[in-house]
Amino acid sequence: MYEHTYIYTYIYTYVHTYVRTYVRTYIHSHIRTYIHTYVHTYVRTYIHSYIRTYIHTYIHTYLRTYIHTYLRTYIHTYVHTYIPTYVHTYLRTYIHTYIPTYIHTYIPTYIHTYVRTYIHTYVRTYIHTYVHTYIHTYIHTVTIKEIDTPEESTISAYTDGSKSEEGVGAGVVIYYGSNTIASLKVKLGYRCSNNQAELLAIYKALEIINSLNKDRFNPQTAVIYTDSRVAIDSLHNINNHSYLAEETRKMIANLDRREWKIKFSWVKAHASIRGNETADRIAKEAARNTDMKCDFNKIPKSTIYREAEEEAMQKWQRDWATSQNAAATRQYFPTIQHRARSKIKLTPKMTAVLTGHGMTKAYLQRFHLIEEATCSCGDEYQSMDHLLFHCPNLSTQQEAFQQHIGTWPVSKEDFASKHQKGFSDFVNAIDFDDIQQTDQQT
Repeated sequence: MYEHTYIYTYIYTYVHTYVRTYVRTYIHSHIRTYIHTYVHTYVRTYIHSYIRTYIHTYIHTYLRTYIHTYLRTYIHTYVHTYIPTYVHTYLRTYIHTYIPTYIHTYIPTYIHTYVRTYIHTYVRTYIHTYVHTYIHTYIHTVTIKEIDTPEESTISAYTDGSKSEEGVGAGVVIYYGSNTIASLKVKLGYRCSNNQAELLAIYKALEIINSLNKDRFNPQTAVIYTDSRVAIDSLHNINNHSYLAEETRKMIANLDRREWKIKFSWVKAHASIRGNETADRIAKEAARNTDMKCDFNKIPKSTIYREAEEEAMQKWQRDWATSQNAAATRQYFPTIQHRARSKIKLTPKMTAVLTGHGMTKAYLQRFHLIEEATCSCGDEYQSMDHLLFHCPNLSTQQEAFQQHIGTWPVSKEDFASKHQKGFSDFVNAIDFDDIQQTDQQT
């Protein structure tokens, strides 16, 4: 019993004391010191030294070398070699091959096929249907009914147009029975024509009639009186597509649908017809009134053509007057108007006479084709003036021309203007070949 107690106590005390003291001291002291030393010394040294050295070496050496060497080389090679090669080779091939092929093949094919088909089929069909069917049926079949003498009607409208240096105007006066129910004066642009003023007056008269309450006027008949034969004929002519002619026909068709019976009548101007005299007075007042607003300013094609021709003639005249050339021709045609009015038929002979070029020894000597330019008559230098006025070899032709004219001498301007036929006969009667042969024989 004692032994058991002693042994138990000894074991407990020894084990408890030794283990608790030694192990605890060892763990808390040695191991803790070891771990602290290892962790705080070795690991820290490893991290701060080795890893830092590794990272610094890797980043500052390897990566820097990679970026500055490899990538730089790669980029330099790519940018300066590959891209220029791509641009100069591939794109150049694309531009010089594909695009011209596209332009010369695809686009012409598109234009000549699709667009042509569209224009020739759809547009042509549309225009043909609209213009030749609708307009022809709607407008051109409008009958312009004309009467030779005045007749009874519910409405009588008198129209007139006026154009002078003061301006252009149109006048309308409308009667219901003997009572004036409307009058109108219209100002046109100064470049408008008298025929436009006449047509505009007719259109305005129809427009007023169209605005009337048809229930108040029975029967619905109206006669338009005008002293312009040209205006009436232009309405009859379905090939006249001027703006006012077309608009007037449309208005007549509209009135016809509203059951108005419209007729036209030509009256003699300044024949003391009340309505015509009133319309004439109103039209002239509109033309003279510079304060009136211009209600119509569509310039006719004829005016544009005339003005363009006049401008061209003026420029031509300036060039003609200041030119250092064609001195011989200007003696016959001092102005362009002289040439424009001339009816002379140009032949090789006439051209040589009018220009002074050819068919004389003087001309041939000028270009060193012959040495001697004295005429075969022996009197003078053989110029064109010598042949026309002085050469005895052409006395027969000269006498015939002088008898035709009646007086001699006359200017070359009169040759080409007042005596065109005699001048042409005179020139055509000259045998220039015979003159040259005579010279050669001499």
